[in-house]
Amino acid sequence: VFQGKKSKSKHYLEALRKNEVPGLLYLILFLHDLGKDQGPKGHCERGVEIARGLMERLGISDEMHDRILFVIRNHLEMSRYANKFDLEDPEVIDSFAQFIEGEQRLRFLYVHTFCDANATAPDLWNDHKEELHTQLFVNTLNVLEGKHARKDPSVLKNAYTEIEVEGVPQNELIEHLDQVPERYFSHAGKEEVALHVDMVHRFAHNGNSSGKPILSWRNDVRRTLTIVDIVTRDRPALFEKIAGGFSVAGLNILGARAVTRKDGIAIDVFYVEGENGGIVNDTKTRALCESSIHDFLENETSPDQLIKEKRKKTDNNRPFSNEDRLGERIPPSVDVYHDVSLGRIIVEVRASDQVGLLHLIAKTISRCGFSIQFARVATEQGIATDIFNIEKSTDGKKFSPSQFLQLREELSESLNAGKYYLEV
Repeated sequence: VFQGKKSKSKHYLEALRKNEVPGLLYLILFLHDLGKDQGPKGHCERGVEIARGLMERLGISDEMHDRILFVIRNHLEMSRYANKFDLEDPEVIDSFAQFIEGEQRLRFLYVHTFCDANATAPDLWNDHKEELHTQLFVNTLNVLEGKHARKDPSVLKNAYTEIEVEGVPQNELIEHLDQVPERYFSHAGKEEVALHVDMVHRFAHNGNSSGKPILSWRNDVRRTLTIVDIVTRDRPALFEKIAGGFSVAGLNILGARAVTRKDGIAIDVFYVEGENGGIVNDTKTRALCESSIHDFLENETSPDQLIKEKRKKTDNNRPFSNEDRLGERIPPSVDVYHDVSLGRIIVEVRASDQVGLLHLIAKTISRCGFSIQFARVATEQGIATDIFNIEKSTDGKKFSPSQFLQLREELSESLNAGKYYLEV
């Protein structure tokens, strides 16, 4: 990996060389999966027990044991955090930094995760995973080095009061800063705040009593994706209908973040790519997406029929339909649980990646009385692994843990009825 075959691996070598004994990585890579002799379940802890005995026989000094055993025990954790949580949320980074405790542990785990993935399969690592993995590393390292202590939200808010937005009175900026939830300031930089203030201004002054949604398209060349900001009035099934608009236009959602102001104005940010990946520059595709979202939100129409037609057309263009494929078909997997360390409700779905999948999941989550705050979507070899951070909708009803079970069951039923089977 470090012999120049992959130029993108150079920063891993640089990170590794900052540790006292970089060569420990090779020992960790040798030891980390020895616990799989009885299968993958629980292999990390079994690997630790095996490693202890081997390190004694190899004469590894006691002071090195901690770093080696820590990575073996937790070699899946960095991928778990990167895939499940919002890496721009200071609480997430603080939690991971407290878990890691030291810079050397972090560097070994960072490099090990990259090497392990590349050794498992040549196409297991991609630019999207690299972006998330390195973002988690850099943000955590900054916390451990004391460079990025968490700032008081009021300090961040005050730093934005001097922003000037052309055509927007200063009092509307101040009002926006007062209306958004505190977590908004953890995500939005000055340019994004200015954009949202301008969009909220246009939304409030567009002369449409129904509140015609305002959309903005931004290309992120570095990450080869497009960011779509949407400002509209919050309502039930908002995420579901917006996701439906992207599906009808043939766009893939990679992630999303949603906040709602105190006055009920929703600001949703979606990270999307074209049907075949990359930035979305096609004007017809953008226009279709916008018109679909406007229709679904303003006219209260359902995306279901259009998605069904889009899916049928897509299936007809494939060599084999879902029913014709050979091999075993297993049901989609769904898990709903409360992550104690961060206080987040997590939904994990693994299903066949087909048109309308995200819309169906969002529709079911909404129907069960939850709203989506953050989403991360990944697809590999036709299999979608979708992660959602959700919260209970403010409908006045008391929350019951049994709602987790209900959501899990309804998601499973919806995915099975939609034939989002996994092909093996």
